[in-house]
Amino acid sequence: GGGLVLTGNTAGNWTPTRPYWTAGHLINTFILMAFLTLTAWYASGPRRLTFTAPRRVWVLLFVGMAAIFITGITGSMSALSTMLFPSETLAEGIAKDFDPDSHILLRLRILHPILSIFTAVFLVFLSDTVKKASGRVSVAKWGNWMSGLVLVQIAWGAATLLMLAPIVMQLGHLLFADLIWLAFVLMAAAAISEDDHDPVLQAEPLATSSSSEA
Repeated sequence: GGGLVLTGNTAGNWTPTRPYWTAGHLINTFILMAFLTLTAWYASGPRRLTFTAPRRVWVLLFVGMAAIFITGITGSMSALSTMLFPSETLAEGIAKDFDPDSHILLRLRILHPILSIFTAVFLVFLSDTVKKASGRVSVAKWGNWMSGLVLVQIAWGAATLLMLAPIVMQLGHLLFADLIWLAFVLMAAAAISEDDHDPVLQAEPLATSSSSEA
């Protein structure tokens, strides 16, 4: 955040380094939120970090984290391009996206809605898979929250696009992105931790240890 200000990458100013500073700021914010959330979560009960989750769960969680980060970065680039190069109508904005003479940020803006849809589908799949693999109530709870927030976020994002991204809608879009990330962090933490007070779901889990994956 300080780097953005010190390098003059604020408001309507444009420099070639601004996208990198913006992406770094977003990732740094996500990491800070994750550590604060995990600190509070682990301090709130007798939970222990373990490494007994199936290998598939670890892989899916890392892919999910990367997908959220990349989608968030493309979203920050999209918001930046909208602020620097505003459009009067939706048709004008779409035309700019496909105009070869447009700024590179505008031509890359189309990546955000595409990646958002793929990420949304993957996160819903991830939630169901991790829930079945862990068989824990807390994993199911946070996974369900994440899936619900993803659906709301997609609808909110579509409305933001149709309304030409007013600042209030952009702030709401960012809020839902943060909430999805926090739900993902808590779901992942519950999936790779042991908690004696976390009841088991009624259905049998698909796998209970990494040995069953072999």
